[in-house]
Amino acid sequence: MLWALFSGVRKRERQRFVFFLVLSGMLSMGQTLGLAGSEALLLARLGAQALPTTFIAASILTVLGNFLYAVGVDRSRNDVYFINLLMGAAATLCLLTYGCIQNVGWVFPTVYCFYYLSLAIFTNHYWTFTGDFFDTLAAKRLFPLFVVGSSLGGLSGGLVVIFSSRYLPPQYLLFFWAVLCLVAAAQLRFYRRRLRRWGPLELEEADETSLDGIKAAVRYLRQSALGRWTVISALTMVLAVFVSQYLYSDIMVRRFPRADELAMFFGIYLAVSNVCEILVEVVVTPWLIRRVGVAKANLLHPSLTVASFLFLYLRWGLLTPAVVARFNRESLENALAAPVRSLVYNALPARFRGRIRAFLEGIVVYSGMTIAGVSLMVLSDRMGPKWLCLAGGGLALLYLVANIKVRSEYLQTLVTELREGRLDLADVGTDIGAERLIELWNALLQEDYQHPSRALLQMAPVLAQRAVLEPLRQGLQHPDPRLRAACAEALGQSLGVAAIPELLKALQDDDASVALAALRTFSPPMVRREEVRSVLRQLMTSEHPELAARSAHLLGSEGRSRLVELVQSQNVPQAAAALEFLPGDLAELALGRLNEEDPAILAAALEAVARLESQVDLDLERVATLQHSSDLPVRLAAVRCLGGQGQDSVQSLVLVASALGDPALDVRRLAAETLGNARAEVVNVVEPYLHAHHLATVEAAAQALANNGSSRSREVLAREFRSRVEASWRNVLALHVLPENEELTLRFLRAAYEDAASKNRRLAFRMLENLESSKVIRSVEKVLRFASSRTRSDALEVLSNLGDRKASHLLVLLLEDGALEEKLPQLNLPTYKDAEEVVAEARSSENQWLRLAAGTQSRAGEPSAREEKMERLLVLRKVPLFAHMTLEQLEAINQLVTEEQYLAGELIFREGDVGGELYLLVEGEVAVVKSHGTASELVLTTLKGVSYFGEMAILDDEPRSATIKVVKDARVLALKGDRLKELVLQMPEIAFEIFKVLTQRIRSSDQRLDQMAKKQVAAGQT
Repeated sequence: MLWALFSGVRKRERQRFVFFLVLSGMLSMGQTLGLAGSEALLLARLGAQALPTTFIAASILTVLGNFLYAVGVDRSRNDVYFINLLMGAAATLCLLTYGCIQNVGWVFPTVYCFYYLSLAIFTNHYWTFTGDFFDTLAAKRLFPLFVVGSSLGGLSGGLVVIFSSRYLPPQYLLFFWAVLCLVAAAQLRFYRRRLRRWGPLELEEADETSLDGIKAAVRYLRQSALGRWTVISALTMVLAVFVSQYLYSDIMVRRFPRADELAMFFGIYLAVSNVCEILVEVVVTPWLIRRVGVAKANLLHPSLTVASFLFLYLRWGLLTPAVVARFNRESLENALAAPVRSLVYNALPARFRGRIRAFLEGIVVYSGMTIAGVSLMVLSDRMGPKWLCLAGGGLALLYLVANIKVRSEYLQTLVTELREGRLDLADVGTDIGAERLIELWNALLQEDYQHPSRALLQMAPVLAQRAVLEPLRQGLQHPDPRLRAACAEALGQSLGVAAIPELLKALQDDDASVALAALRTFSPPMVRREEVRSVLRQLMTSEHPELAARSAHLLGSEGRSRLVELVQSQNVPQAAAALEFLPGDLAELALGRLNEEDPAILAAALEAVARLESQVDLDLERVATLQHSSDLPVRLAAVRCLGGQGQDSVQSLVLVASALGDPALDVRRLAAETLGNARAEVVNVVEPYLHAHHLATVEAAAQALANNGSSRSREVLAREFRSRVEASWRNVLALHVLPENEELTLRFLRAAYEDAASKNRRLAFRMLENLESSKVIRSVEKVLRFASSRTRSDALEVLSNLGDRKASHLLVLLLEDGALEEKLPQLNLPTYKDAEEVVAEARSSENQWLRLAAGTQSRAGEPSAREEKMERLLVLRKVPLFAHMTLEQLEAINQLVTEEQYLAGELIFREGDVGGELYLLVEGEVAVVKSHGTASELVLTTLKGVSYFGEMAILDDEPRSATIKVVKDARVLALKGDRLKELVLQMPEIAFEIFKVLTQRIRSSDQRLDQMAKKQVAAGQT
């Protein structure tokens, strides 16, 4: 029932959604009790004449509190900060309640001031805190629903006020408010473990309400016309509504002079008004935005505010206009004005929206409250209530004028931000009225006529969805084919048969992309029209492959012979295009082309077979052969084809699983997705790949099990998580007892154990990522790499709450700072006695690098092939570009290396030569020489094995900067840059390792330049 009401909530979001909905409702319920109690006590004890002074005090206290809040919000995690705020509020309220019971005069306005302070801080922090747990798209769907939770909390609070006012004085409403703060704090504390699973670490928290965030908002507002008018709108709105509050409060306290009567009235009013508020925010506001758009909807609240002052003026002293004024001031502001205002913020760059909201609601609003208080203090004694109604109406008119200017600047800002690419139309397209949408289209078209922007192209489907069609018809005449294509496609999809005249014109466009865009929208009812079929007959003889194939396909039996002709054509683009539209009864034609050599035809034929799998008797052996094609599209199509051959076919799934070891990420990802969607039991098929040698294969297998989502899949992933953590610890313990020795075997054995420990640790994180939230695990890894020790501790605390508790504890222990000897007593794992036991275990290990090191045997001083491989890999590791790569990646590079021998006196290359090789000096000695063979020859340095030179040549085509001369006979390994680039295409992760090194070089250069600049400044000062 709940999820029928909240249909926009995705299944994986439900737990988080319920938590934040309940938290919103609880905070709102507490604030409602506080409002009813504090306002009833203040008005009954001191009267409405105390409001101006209280407004000033409340605004000063709130601005000061917001400033202190902004200073402190960066100093601890948002959940911890929230708990502390709630606990502090509860303690303060208990003291204030005691003061009210004792009838201490100054406490009554203090409680009212505290209501405003807590409202501002809790509202700000609630949205800051909630924003940490939802991405932008989820926030747009769910945040309006949290407002519903707030209204439900207000309704519940009103009912509690009604019930309690019959038996208890209003002072106890404050005590109940304190209790709700404690309950909310307990909820946060109880759910902390789940919050760590759902949400971010401190490194990623978005503290929009921090002091730096508010400063950034002010800087932006200074140069934004929309921002400035938004500030003026907020300020005039505050002035108007606080004058309104003073006037209706005076009427209400005269009608209900006793505090208990006033509290009862407030309870009834708040309960009813919150029901109306829910209806407005769920029904009226969305309808209004769809009907007239954001800019016009933003004019409604100021217009109603003007009307409420007029009603107060005409019926002064009556309760009805007072209730109407209060409903406009509170409920319509919350349910109508605030949501529309938040959509106006969408015209601003995304990074400023939260900051500007925090500045307006935390600073501007309460500064306006101070001005309103001072103004009322001055004017209330000099002006009668009716004159105040007129003054408030004047302020409401200024509020209306400011919103009219906001409406104008909103469009201009949208145009600017969309054109500059800082705003995505998807963020605001559904929030703009039809008239405003046309204005936006015309403005963008005028500014980007010759070269339409991405935003303008995005607008075509938005216009079609809103049934704004005339601009699209005009767009078909535009000189740019991209816009003509976008308009044709939008018209065809929105109008169907009614769009045939426009689509027929598009089909005759000189640019094939326009005709194709129109052709893609044709449905069977449209194709039955003779005028359409006539054009399609012409198009199926077109030289453009897709136009011809798609037209023949749309003509059905009439185009069948032409489609067969195209499929059997020796023209590769024609055959590939026609295979895409092959009907089921011609599936044998696709099978017949599986014996072709051209990869484009093979890929298209396989895709056709995959699409027609229920009508094809597939030769699995042939497809399995094509899985090993050198062409990526062919391999992808083969996996897709096998995945379509019956989800219960174990033989097909076995072949798909073999693609988990494909060198291309796209193939591995498709295989994992296919296996995850299979109905048959896939665990037995996938599990062997969890122990594959290649890291990427293991990760793909884990993803396949995660996609499968069965309880057995999760059991296997959990078991593998434990296994990888324990294996990483065993590797670390082995390193602990292995001596640091210059002997090749021991050096490589240590390198192999380091590599194995790193690999097992990484795979442990990948298993955990597939068991838990990917976002949380990635955040943990990021923090562990870069953050401070305190934040690392927070990350390790999060990690300790994930997955299998024992395995997580071992992983945390492994990653904690501290000496290994201090950690050993906490381990429950067997340790090694000595290095001989380590070597013996390595000989029987599944890890090929451990076996390579431990199993090496040399004959009579002759270096074995294994020793040569170990030496090469260790040499490659010395090159900074390759220093952080795994042995698997280094082995792939080693396959590209060629060995060369140079005699003393030879030149390996000359200064000025153009070369693309990296050289690794294994044995011998070379000299780096400038101006070789001239009178100014200079030996810069000499290099001995093991060393390297010429590393940058594999990344650029710059000439050699020096000559390399062999001083002593040298053995050199050469790596050609073009071969390395080919390897990067197969193993993209290698590129990222290279990028890290290059980035580190740039950072080091920046630091050196900075140090030099500081020295120069210091020298100049002395």
